[in-house]
Amino acid sequence: TKEYTRPAGVYKAAPPFGRSAPIELERVASLRILGRGGAPFTGGDIAPDGDAVALVFGPLGFELRRKDGHRGFDSIWDEPLAPVGVGGSLRGEAIAYSRGGEALLATSEGRRSPFFKISGT
Repeated sequence: TKEYTRPAGVYKAAPPFGRSAPIELERVASLRILGRGGAPFTGGDIAPDGDAVALVFGPLGFELRRKDGHRGFDSIWDEPLAPVGVGGSLRGEAIAYSRGGEALLATSEGRRSPFFKISGT
């Protein structure tokens, strides 16, 4: 959710997925950036192995990593937000893991937006 005063909500949809009826989302977590009330995250991705999530909020990037890969995926929302550099001047709108998960890719809106590759995530 995009609100500056409250923690960001994380939602998931439960199967079965279809087109005949609306899908009700379940709130599974709330994320707060330390020192801020809310964080309107503008982009995010799940690592190919499912053990990490990357989020971007303006020039700030964050990653959550599961410490115990044997717990269910939603346990990742209990982990702390670790800062990730996404390019100092970037007005981050999008972030994604590379196909192999060894790097993060970040960019913004617009035709001439810079593109950053952050290795070693």
